[in-house]
Amino acid sequence: MEGKLLFVLFILCIMNCCVCETQKKQCKKVERYDYLQLVLTWGPGYCVSNNHCKRFGEKWTIHGTWPDRKNKAAVPQFCCAAGFNRSAIETIYDELNFWRHEWRKHGSCAAFTKDLSGPVNYFNKTLHLFKGLQLNEVFVNTTPIAKHSNATEYDLQSLMTAFQTRIGAQARFKCRNVEQQSKIPILSEVSICYESETLKAIDCPKRSNCKGTTILHITSQ
Repeated sequence: MEGKLLFVLFILCIMNCCVCETQKKQCKKVERYDYLQLVLTWGPGYCVSNNHCKRFGEKWTIHGTWPDRKNKAAVPQFCCAAGFNRSAIETIYDELNFWRHEWRKHGSCAAFTKDLSGPVNYFNKTLHLFKGLQLNEVFVNTTPIAKHSNATEYDLQSLMTAFQTRIGAQARFKCRNVEQQSKIPILSEVSICYESETLKAIDCPKRSNCKGTTILHITSQ
């Protein structure tokens, strides 16, 4: 998937001059937002007991980089008419339909952040941030409470502290409660938050939804 995404970035580079000029004319007024969150999905946790899920495999995948606000004001979405040239990437369009959606819904609203302005910058910077995190190392270096047949159980606070040590800020965890699978919350997503102008990692303003003191990191299904 990543290799195909890089191929699309090459195509977008060719299109970029036209897109940037068109974007200035077609986009809404650039909206301010308080911060950005890089949302990363853990496939097994996201897909467990989810009949509508396409299995991601045992890896972290990029859900997107989303402009967000600290208060309850509406989050900016779908800010720009400029987008992908479908005909240019027709052969792999189905696999990239999700990314097309992410650009239109979230990326088009990220123009306030210079490094994310335009589809090429948005995808390049998102990949750069993602690769720099090396999330698997956080789990490897955190002592688990217990190991189960298809999952590892961690103390929630210990894992949050490990993430904070790794990125220099507090991440936001998202868990799924699947009682037929486990009474312990199952980790499905992690969000890393960044200051809107400098992209410096900051504590995520919104609280994690994982209840209890431990969570499961599923490794297979």
